[in-house]
Amino acid sequence: MARRVVITGVGPLAGVAAGARAYSAALQAGASAIAPIRSFDPAGFPHHMAGELTGFDPTEYLRRLDAEQWGPASQFAAAAAR
Repeated sequence: MARRVVITGVGPLAGVAAGARAYSAALQAGASAIAPIRSFDPAGFPHHMAGELTGFDPTEYLRRLDAEQWGPASQFAAAAAR
């Protein structure tokens, strides 16, 4: 039985860029988001570098009240879906 898949949109949120066009341009330019970890103190961990999503403003994708009530993972999912 063949399965069909429909792609209805692309909404990447990555350390190099957010949004399909910006993400594509960043990849073509060879941009990298790998940098020292800034979201928490990595002391005690063997690795101190990561590809973090920086500069993300959830209010660009969600109402202010929703952004305040949702955790980061939910914010990222909703922004990517938009």
